[in-house]
Amino acid sequence: MSNSAKTILGFLLLLTLVGFSYRDHFANGFYFDDTHTIQNNLAIRSLDNVASFFTDPRTSSALPPNQSFRPLVTLSLALDYAATGGLNPQAFHASTFIVYLLLLAFFYLLARRIIEHSASELPSHEIALAASALYGLHTANAETINYIIARSDVLSTFFVVIAVYAFTSPSLRRWQIYLIPAVLGMLSKEAALVCGGLLAAYTYLIEPPFSSALIDTRGILRASLRAMPALLCAVVIFSINKHLATSWVPGGNSSLLYLATQPWVICHYLLSFFAPLWLNADTDWTVVSYVMNWRTLLGSVVLITLILAGLKCRLSPKWRPVGFGLAWFLIALVPSSSVVPLSEVLNDHRTFFPYLGLSLAICCACVNLATPIKLRNKPFIVLALAGIFLGHSLGVQARTKVWSSDYSLWLDVTQKSPNNGRGLMNFGLTLMSQGDLVGAKKYFERTAQLLPNYPYVYINLAVLNGNSGNDREAESQFLHAKALAPGLPEAYFYYARFLFLRSRLQESETLLRQCIDLSPSYLYPRQLLLALLEKQSRWEELKRSAQEILLLDSQDSTALWYLKLATQRTASS
Repeated sequence: MSNSAKTILGFLLLLTLVGFSYRDHFANGFYFDDTHTIQNNLAIRSLDNVASFFTDPRTSSALPPNQSFRPLVTLSLALDYAATGGLNPQAFHASTFIVYLLLLAFFYLLARRIIEHSASELPSHEIALAASALYGLHTANAETINYIIARSDVLSTFFVVIAVYAFTSPSLRRWQIYLIPAVLGMLSKEAALVCGGLLAAYTYLIEPPFSSALIDTRGILRASLRAMPALLCAVVIFSINKHLATSWVPGGNSSLLYLATQPWVICHYLLSFFAPLWLNADTDWTVVSYVMNWRTLLGSVVLITLILAGLKCRLSPKWRPVGFGLAWFLIALVPSSSVVPLSEVLNDHRTFFPYLGLSLAICCACVNLATPIKLRNKPFIVLALAGIFLGHSLGVQARTKVWSSDYSLWLDVTQKSPNNGRGLMNFGLTLMSQGDLVGAKKYFERTAQLLPNYPYVYINLAVLNGNSGNDREAESQFLHAKALAPGLPEAYFYYARFLFLRSRLQESETLLRQCIDLSPSYLYPRQLLLALLEKQSRWEELKRSAQEILLLDSQDSTALWYLKLATQRTASS
C-alpha cells in the first residue's frame, strides 16, 4: 500500500473514532460563560455587526469584566446564529467540531514535516498519525470540545498550527505567508500571541546549523531574528487588545503568588496528560499562601527538568522532535501560567493548545526508546496503542455525559471541588430551576461563607428570597450585590425585574437604563424595558426601544411583537 493510501486510510479511521467518541456531544447545550457570550449577547444576532466585532470588544460578551478582543470568535458565533436563525446548540457544536477535525489534519501534516526535517530515519507517517490520534482522542480535550465558547481555544490553536506548518516551508516563509494564520490566531485568543515563540523554538531546535553546546547563543539569536515578524505582530495585536478591551478584568489578585502556583499547576497538567482522571469544569484550586513552599519548589524542579531535557534533545537528530514538542507544551502554557493572575488558578481546557506538543513528544520518544530493542513492530505494541485510544475514547464519552446537562455538570464540580463557591452556587441555580428552593438556599449560603464578597451569590439569594416572598431580605441582598459590583449589569437587571414585578416601575426603569448603558448588547434588560413601557402605554418610546433591539437582531420575536403593538396603538390614538 502506498504512503498516500496509508495516510487516507489511517485518517479515515481516526476521524471515525473521533466522531464516534464525540457523537453525543452535539446534543449538549449552552453552559457557564456561554450564557453571556452567546445566549444573552445581542451583538451576535446580526451580521450587520461584523465591523464592530473588530473595533468594539463589548460585542464579545454582555458582561463588561469578560469583554475581550476576540473578533474571530464573535464572528464565528454570529455566523452560526445566522446559519440556523437562532440559538441552536447543535449548530454551534457542529462548526466547532469541523474546525477540530481540520486541526487534526494540519497537526498530522505539521508533525510529519517536523520529523522529516529533523530525523529522516524515523517513520514520520506512523508517528504523525499516532500523535494525531493520541491528541484527537485525548480525554482532556473533551473539556474544550463540549464547551462552546471554548472554541476560542480550538480556533486559535488551529490557526497557530497552520502558521507553524507554513513557516516550515521555505517558499511560504520567504513571502511571510505564515503571518496570515498567525494573526488570525491572535484575533481568536490571546494564547496565540506566543506563536512567535513557537517559530523561534522550531528554528532553534529543528533547523541547522547545530552546535554541540547545550545552549547555543548564536542559534538563539538566529531563531529570534527569524521569528521577529510574528513577534512584532503579537506586540501590535496585544497593544490593540489593551487599548480596546478596557473593561476586561483578569479576576486574580497577586501576580507573584499566581506565578508561584503555576509550576505545581503544570505538574497537574503533565499528570493529566498520562492519567486524565480528575478533569473538572471548575476546580477549587487557589494560589499558594507564600512563594517558598514545597509545591512551588517541586514544581520548579519539574519545570527546569523539562527545559533541560528539551535543550538536550537538540543534540540528537532523532530526539529533536521530542525537544520541540516539549518546547511547544511549555511555550503554549505561558499565557495562562505566567504573571497575569487569572481568576482560575488552573483550568483543564487550557491544556488544549499545549497538549499538541506533548502528543508529538511522547510518540517520538516512545519510538526512539522502542527501536533499539526491536519492539516497534510487535503485535502487542499495536494492542497497547489500541488500548490507549480505546481508554481515551471511553473517557471522552464519560466527560461528554457529564457535560450533558447543567445538573450533571455542576454536580460533578461540587463533588470534585467542594470548596469551589462558584460551583456550589451554580449547582444551587440548577436546584432553584427545578423548584427546590430549600436545597438551592443551602448551596447559596455555603457559597456566601466561602466567597463573602462574591456579588453573584447575593443576586441569586435575592432572587430566591423574592420568589419565597421575603421581599425585605431580597431587596437588601440586591443592594449589597450592587454595592459590591457597581459595574456588573446583572446586579441591575435582576433588581430591576424584582421591582417591575412589584409595580415599582420608575425605580425599575432607572436600573434598566443603567444596565443598558453598562452593556448595550445584554438582551434581557432591553426586553424587560419593552414590557415596562407597554405597561405604561408609552407607545412612541416603546416603538423606539423595539427598533433599537431590531437594529441588533432583526429577527427578535419579542421586539417584533412590541413594535407591531406600538405601531397599532400609535396609529389608533
